[in-house]
Amino acid sequence: MFSLPRLDEVGPQDKTDDGIEIVQKGACLEKATHGVHSETMLLACQIIAGNSFETAYLSYDRKGSNRVQRASCDILVHHHYFLHVPQGTGDGTDTTSYAVTPNFQEWRFPDALPQSWNSVAITPRDTKPSCVISGRMRPEKAHLIPPSHEKWYTDNAMCDYSQGAKSVSNSDDNVCRLRVDLHRIFDDRAFAFVPKLDEDGHQHTVIHFFSTTNDSGDAALKYHNRKTHSLDSAAPQFLFARFAFTVFAYIKDFILRGERRRIAVVQRGIDSHGSPAWIVQEIQMDRAQRHSRYGGGDHEIRLALKRRRISGNESRPSLTSSASFQATINEHRITDEAASSDANGTSTSLKEGEDICGHSLLEAVEMDRHPPMIR
Repeated sequence: MFSLPRLDEVGPQDKTDDGIEIVQKGACLEKATHGVHSETMLLACQIIAGNSFETAYLSYDRKGSNRVQRASCDILVHHHYFLHVPQGTGDGTDTTSYAVTPNFQEWRFPDALPQSWNSVAITPRDTKPSCVISGRMRPEKAHLIPPSHEKWYTDNAMCDYSQGAKSVSNSDDNVCRLRVDLHRIFDDRAFAFVPKLDEDGHQHTVIHFFSTTNDSGDAALKYHNRKTHSLDSAAPQFLFARFAFTVFAYIKDFILRGERRRIAVVQRGIDSHGSPAWIVQEIQMDRAQRHSRYGGGDHEIRLALKRRRISGNESRPSLTSSASFQATINEHRITDEAASSDANGTSTSLKEGEDICGHSLLEAVEMDRHPPMIR
């Protein structure tokens, strides 16, 4: 269903699940040096499963009897996980027949942010405009919710989080500043901003890369887990919406694959109080229906490919692929390529968790010098 590159270094204080014994065909788990931040992975899956922040969980087995324990796992290092969402019907054992949200357009912004996003850290502010990642001067303005998604902005009343700004383009809470090349891969949805804790339990807003291919590979090795600065002008709600926007870029193949799939479709209707509202309906769709409705090309991805063709910058992947990662949703197993280890020890996995400590976070510095890791 969904995979992330294994870029989170396992620090001396990080808790991993490498000691969990599970039965997997051909499984041979060595001591892991890298994995995927567990809270980030679980939250991404919960978004896809209809904002199931309070109920969805990961497990090591298809039945869901061997759960990933959130309090004891900061970094996920295994190759196979299963997502479960209890349906609240019958005896409560049905955890796999949930519907999935197919794309960002169908996703509804939640009434409240998940707990880990409730207090997104205030970032240090520069006296002059600079890139929130590298610290370089003369940055560009980047939109968190792209102007092309004006309808989504209006339908989800995002003006409530932006001092009444009626247009996504006019919202000061919807922008951050990025260096030109980082702005380009940000538009490609290569990374997002997420909250993580350092080894002292202090929360920081950091860069989390979703992709290590094409133009993003070198940047992922350099900037993954780097702390942001001067990002306090962006509202947490818009940072979270951008996180979801990035997540949905990586599930299109899953949505189109398989004979039948339960899809959550948003339609205008009447709520239980008789008022107009957006109503989510679960519809079983066959392959043809899904291809007809969701098989079109993505606007931002097409623009990104066009820019690469114009610039002649069609680069090879910076990280070669060797390992495989499998996650399962709705009892359908999807296999994705994982980024392999290179000289810097990066690789790929999936994750879930709550008490996150000891992650290697990088400080942004002006002139783009590569900063030391914080332990």
